[in-house]
Amino acid sequence: MVSENWKELVKSLREESGRDIWLFGGGSLFRSLAEEGLVDTVEVGIIPTCSAQVFRSSPNRPREWD
Repeated sequence: MVSENWKELVKSLREESGRDIWLFGGGSLFRSLAEEGLVDTVEVGIIPTCSAQVFRSSPNRPREWD
């Protein structure tokens, strides 16, 4: 994980020979990289979540987990 000087790190990694750089993050990370011209490809992933309240298997079960 990198919290400081990430722009310089990504730029130096792009200059090295080898495979692609894969970064995982949200919209803030993407925007920061895009504004610096450091994005070549975007792969969007959707991670579904489910609510236990919506998907209860029985209406007689309690709403809260123990």
